[in-house]
Amino acid sequence: MNINNPEHSYVDEKGVSRHDSLEAYKAWENVYLKYDQSNEPKDKKLFDRDSLKTLLLIGYIAKIKNDAAVSQALAGDLVPIYNANRELSLEILKELPFLVPSTCYFLSRFFGWEGKNREQKKPFLTANRELIANRLGSDQGRQCLKFF
Repeated sequence: MNINNPEHSYVDEKGVSRHDSLEAYKAWENVYLKYDQSNEPKDKKLFDRDSLKTLLLIGYIAKIKNDAAVSQALAGDLVPIYNANRELSLEILKELPFLVPSTCYFLSRFFGWEGKNREQKKPFLTANRELIANRLGSDQGRQCLKFF
């Protein structure tokens, strides 16, 4: 988040304190890995409210910062997470509408990202279009679905 945390700094050979962007990136990546549950089977990615909010916030930050690594990870991870936590995901998006664009962007990127999962897009939309529209309301639902 462009915060120069003292934990991510070093003193160079001239004695000047410098920001270590690689250390900061590794710390950011570790935050994502803590919340993505990538070691869990797809049908077991059950989240509590705070953990899922945190993961969706990470997605929001990754999107506005154009963080390629986290964005790529979310494009592959978010649909299975959404599928296992559908109602909770939509409750959070309704509660925190600023998360709708980034979350729906990453959900849509699952279908076709690196040539994968294209055949799953139509069944996903068939199963979720009405649910998304109903749970998020007409404006937020429309905003979400336009990413697909």
